[in-house]
Amino acid sequence: MPAEDYGAIEAVKVKGVKVPDGDLHKVDPVDVVRADFTENPGTYETTDRAYKETVERLKDCARDDSGKQNRCPVLKAYYRDLTGDGKDDLIVGVSTPDDNLDIRVYAEEDRRLTQIMEMSDAVLGVELAGRDLIIRAISSLPGYEYHTVWSWDSHQKAMLPTSDEIVRSANAARPKSHRPKTPAPASPRPTPSESGGR
Repeated sequence: MPAEDYGAIEAVKVKGVKVPDGDLHKVDPVDVVRADFTENPGTYETTDRAYKETVERLKDCARDDSGKQNRCPVLKAYYRDLTGDGKDDLIVGVSTPDDNLDIRVYAEEDRRLTQIMEMSDAVLGVELAGRDLIIRAISSLPGYEYHTVWSWDSHQKAMLPTSDEIVRSANAARPKSHRPKTPAPASPRPTPSESGGR
């Protein structure tokens, strides 16, 4: 199946976040998401309710014990060299009020932050396979899910969806077996009666 058309995909510079020593491990993922989300809505319109609520919830990503941390929509960050330049890139998921997961990937270039991927969907899971990112998302077809593989494209300087497939969900209910009923034993054929006369 050909990859789904996600529209124009391009790298976006993220303003307001410096990368010390060019190491993304030294950058707070919440600061990255907050700066990026407010400057680059991505798949959301700035008038969208889910977008506005997410921006509001980003204010609750406190570093202290204020009790607001549980409302923080930024999930645990992961690091992997997806671009092949020998440096870890930053992978962040942001839970949005519309029950979607906004996934963004960031790379470092000249100690500046660049968003190289952004997508939002009803995500079931995210997997790393080598330098590829595999997104599992809900399908409109019951019992199935979408698997989209995102790979670095050196020409576009961004992660692109290189393959998209629909597969049977591992936890989908198995269809009931329609085994044919065991046929009833055939009744014995009547034997012709022997004639007693000549």
